[in-house]
Amino acid sequence: KTSFLTSQLADIVNCVPAERPILWFNNEGAGGRILKRSYQSFLGCTLDELLQKREDGVLLDEYKHANGDRLRIVDCHDWTSTMVEQVIEDANPSLVIFDMIDNIEFVGAMRNGHDTRTDQILEAQYQWARKLGVKYDHPVIATSQISADVEQSADTQCWPPQHALKDSKTGKQGAADLMIMIGKSSDPMCANYRYISTPKNKLSS
Repeated sequence: KTSFLTSQLADIVNCVPAERPILWFNNEGAGGRILKRSYQSFLGCTLDELLQKREDGVLLDEYKHANGDRLRIVDCHDWTSTMVEQVIEDANPSLVIFDMIDNIEFVGAMRNGHDTRTDQILEAQYQWARKLGVKYDHPVIATSQISADVEQSADTQCWPPQHALKDSKTGKQGAADLMIMIGKSSDPMCANYRYISTPKNKLSS
């Protein structure tokens, strides 16, 4: 999903005004991994070509030229939703990517308790992100892992159904206007294949 997002952003960034950057909130892994994929996507390089550019001392200048400082990766491990919103308010972004909302410490009215299910918490978090987009006038992209249930069938491995988002019954799905699924077969002969589908699309004409 990181490679898919950075490849799309390499085109999207050209449509973004410099004063309204793209914010990528990362709390799943090391931000350097995203940055490396971003270098490759924006510069159209293989990893070997990327290393050569670094050796030649031109990597950062070429990336800055391609990016224009419009894509900003923000590591937000252990952040609360209040802290995330403060950054959004200050930056006035044109697009916000959450990778992943599930790991943000949510401080809204819906909190973990004896009678609160995980899917209810996640539904509140995804609705919170949707409302941020309306409040600060930007679209929102949120990434999610797929449920382990999809491994039970070759069809669902390649084409995960709408309900197959991790730890969610209908909560994440209800907050989304468009869902893009990336599937992968367990067949060793298809190791390099990816299957892209849109099980939900309220934006289609």
